[in-house]
Amino acid sequence: LFRSQTCEVSETFPVLPQGCLWHPKKDILAVLTKQDASVLHSVRSCNASIKAEVRSSGFILCACWTKEGSRLVVAIGSMLYSYIWNDAQNTLNPCSFCPIFD
Repeated sequence: LFRSQTCEVSETFPVLPQGCLWHPKKDILAVLTKQDASVLHSVRSCNASIKAEVRSSGFILCACWTKEGSRLVVAIGSMLYSYIWNDAQNTLNPCSFCPIFD
């Protein structure tokens, strides 16, 4: 049995060519544009999403989930930012104890 579902994502800027990243263990999708990183945490039901708090004036180049899925690491310009995913609260917060690599 194969089931398919289509969802429409409305973003201000076009989605990057490699801008859709599935969470490694859950039905959660990160969507990247050159200025925003959003996480769709209810892909199967209501397409609810939240945006990462991007504090840089550079453009987003790429991102990846960590192996266990607890963080989303985003490359903005020449810097790497780490965001912590809280599955219970469906929040994505900048990591205050993680270094920002430049």
